[in-house]
Amino acid sequence: YERGDEVYLFTDGITDQFGGNRNKKFGIKNLKELITQSFEDSISEKINYIKETINLWKGSYPQTDDMTLIGLKF
Repeated sequence: YERGDEVYLFTDGITDQFGGNRNKKFGIKNLKELITQSFEDSISEKINYIKETINLWKGSYPQTDDMTLIGLKF
């Protein structure tokens, strides 16, 4: 790894969370987009943004599994 590289570790509870208008899974594609959309933000800002977005996605649907996201910057 080089200085400035970022690594994210997460549980499948994030990508498997149901929600949205059609009660679909959040998915790996959406998670990747969230991480890359906010590439200029700090790790803590990205994680807060992702957390808020997933909570909005989940809406009134129950949380189906544990959700853990860890970001590391070298």
